[in-house]
Amino acid sequence: MSNLLEVNSLNVQFNYDETTVQAVKNVSFELRKKHILGIVGESGSGKSITAKSILGLLPDYPDHTLTGEIIFNGQSLTNLSISALQQIRGKDISMIFQDPLSSLNPRLTIGKQITEVLFQHKRVSKSEAKSMTIDILEKVGIKHATRQFDAYPHELSGGMRQRVMIAMALILKPQILIADEPTTALDASTQNQLLQLMKSLYEYTETSIIFITHDLGAVYQFCDDVIVMKDGSVVESGTVESIFKSPQHTYTKRLIDAIPDIHQTRPPRPLNNDILLKFDRVSVDYKSPSGSLYRAVNDINLAIRKGETLGIVGESGSGKSTLAKTVVGLKEVSEGFIWYNELPLSLFKDDELQSLRQEIQMIFQDPFASINPRFKVIDVIKRPLIIHGKVKDNDDIIKTVVSLLEKVGLDQSFLYRYPHELSGGQRQRVSIARALAVEPKVIVCDEAVSALDVSIQKDIIELLKQLQLDFGITYLFITHDMGVINEICDRVAVMKNGEIVELNNTEDIIKHPQSDYAKQLISEVAVIAK
Repeated sequence: MSNLLEVNSLNVQFNYDETTVQAVKNVSFELRKKHILGIVGESGSGKSITAKSILGLLPDYPDHTLTGEIIFNGQSLTNLSISALQQIRGKDISMIFQDPLSSLNPRLTIGKQITEVLFQHKRVSKSEAKSMTIDILEKVGIKHATRQFDAYPHELSGGMRQRVMIAMALILKPQILIADEPTTALDASTQNQLLQLMKSLYEYTETSIIFITHDLGAVYQFCDDVIVMKDGSVVESGTVESIFKSPQHTYTKRLIDAIPDIHQTRPPRPLNNDILLKFDRVSVDYKSPSGSLYRAVNDINLAIRKGETLGIVGESGSGKSTLAKTVVGLKEVSEGFIWYNELPLSLFKDDELQSLRQEIQMIFQDPFASINPRFKVIDVIKRPLIIHGKVKDNDDIIKTVVSLLEKVGLDQSFLYRYPHELSGGQRQRVSIARALAVEPKVIVCDEAVSALDVSIQKDIIELLKQLQLDFGITYLFITHDMGVINEICDRVAVMKNGEIVELNNTEDIIKHPQSDYAKQLISEVAVIAK
């Protein structure tokens, strides 16, 4: 079987003012026609840089040096002009990026952005383009696709935005689809649907796929072959079956061992009976582009105890992120009340809000969208420290920020880097460090570990659990991942279509789910034969 793509001895070096970083080191691999290749590794391993190199999408800053050869259909891509690459991008080789909110134009509707791809490469009328766009939106599982055609990116959940990116990449049926963390923010059910969609595309249109991920479960289900990357190098490669059954490299073994096992549940732990956070018949409405109201959250009643971790799980668009935003004041409640320490949040005055924000912090789902791109890492983390009087002088700032970075698995070399110089997982760890900076009583974690590989994910979960033991922190943990729920949550609320369909302690829901939807979520968690 002939090779569609060959990458030979690829090296990528970034040149900063005073240092150089070798991001990719002598990477070689082949992609055959009608084949799915997985590239797996921790954040910062060079996966995304390798993918962007194929299409000439490396950033202008910092300056970089690329050596090696990239061959597509017998043609070298390494020294092609920008105009020649633009003819290949989207039409022959398409890419789904890791951060959908940073990849989509916030000023254009999703329909406008997808039809632009069609107009650039095909001769179609406006009505044909709209029909094709609505069709692909429906295929990737976006409900009310005709209505969402006129929606803006900020009006969609993180998972919905990811599906828009997939629709945009698939609409021209490219020869190669490079998928960079396409299922990061999706629940197991939607993830399986999208993996099957991409698989059916490759089966019927001869599209080959490079699937870049930290999710070993997705690789196990989806890919034919896999290469494992660490620190810019390929440490192991082979068929999926051989890698998972008989891993040779220590790092590969560690990744596989760190995969959460949903069948190994934790017994309930004793908890404080004092209620810290309470949702009392909370409903939240959004206004659609046409002006009509859409109820995203409906009649939620929840009581969260001090020191508890309450998980909220559900598919993208279920309302879980909207509910999280109401706690930190990023979305107003349409009906009902949220109580904190027996006081309704709606009664807090402006001068009391700063103190409240110190007590309630949030780790957002999309780190690139929640971190100022003009701030260096030290500036991102020091800002809450200064606002809330946690540091005395510059030396204290540096010492405290370095300590916070180390807690989330980063070192002091990250202090003066900008967000675009970090991988998605590294940006998420900076977000976690920022939230921990002011020693909050409540942390709302909105997909806080979804962008991390399983080994780092496990470390972060253990860190959050230890902080909870040390300081009595209460977590509202929003996720689509039942494996993560099982690792950290005391209780779990299952949400679907804006409502809670089941609420119980985690062990009981995993072992004895009552609702059909909870049963479905659990049944679709990938079980890997180690």
